[in-house]
Amino acid sequence: MPTIGIPIDNVPIYIINEGKEVPNGETGELCIGGIALAEGYMNQDKLTAEKFVQWKNDNGDTERIYKTGDLAKVLPDGNIDFLGRIDDQVKIRGYRVELGEIETTLLQNNKISNCVVIAQGENSGEKRIVAYLVGKGDEKDTDAIRSFLLGVLPEYMIPSAFVWIDEIPKTASGKINKKALFTVKFKRPELNVLFQKPRTQTEKNIASVWSELLQIDQVGVDDNFFELGGNSVLAQKTIISLKQKFQYNIPITKLYQYPTISGLQETLEQKAITKRSVKSRKSAATGDIAIIGMAGRFPGADTIEAYWDVLKEGRETISFFKKKRLINQFLNLK
Repeated sequence: MPTIGIPIDNVPIYIINEGKEVPNGETGELCIGGIALAEGYMNQDKLTAEKFVQWKNDNGDTERIYKTGDLAKVLPDGNIDFLGRIDDQVKIRGYRVELGEIETTLLQNNKISNCVVIAQGENSGEKRIVAYLVGKGDEKDTDAIRSFLLGVLPEYMIPSAFVWIDEIPKTASGKINKKALFTVKFKRPELNVLFQKPRTQTEKNIASVWSELLQIDQVGVDDNFFELGGNSVLAQKTIISLKQKFQYNIPITKLYQYPTISGLQETLEQKAITKRSVKSRKSAATGDIAIIGMAGRFPGADTIEAYWDVLKEGRETISFFKKKRLINQFLNLK
């Protein structure tokens, strides 16, 4: 992406973060001062008061500046590097995320012609990253795109959902219409597994929780929880919800080991079998006891007590026969 360049004469540019001008190379909001500054927005007093402010610089002088809302930094050669919009900087699960960085990375994939990345949700704990993709041709391999991002970006920057659309909606002025994107209904993403509809009641119960938390229309029994957009926060909520709604006591480690509905159902079935087995053993221990009779022959003893005496005394009671006698014994048996 090309740089903005350097400021023109008598138009100072400031890179400000938390009210302080930052050193060259550090990121902040691009602000403009000087003689070219406008009076404000026509008939928009509220917006004017928000964007045109009085700012006190490091020397203690106060001047009027315009807050552009752009993220930027000053490069070593004095040029200003544009990094995106402040609106595109969000906090997801405690991490500060640049949505523009995700878009730039996605566009490096040769299967994507255009994209928009937004954050949906009311607060940082509930927000999730959604990527709207325009593909090249008919191929829409969500798994391949997710794997590509995982090889470049940290896990917390990976979108929870990938929505394939025909084109990016625009406003009358040609800007991206993000409000229109919010109306796109979330559907089950294109996965590398065939959709298998839940059949048993347990599968349907788990699917209902996944569908609600992941905000998608349907979930297959072989769909991977994390490939559907699950993350560590949603994993915790899934385990809690399954316990509260259906009394399914599933350790969260099992969701990571078996991240499919079929896998969790097998875990629950195995747990039920183990529980019945333990219950059966406890019942046997407190009920009737069967006495089993045994018969045996012991060298040099006619009873168990006599054989015990032989063992204690260390007596040799095994009989040894010469070869000729064994042959004769064998012939007599015939």
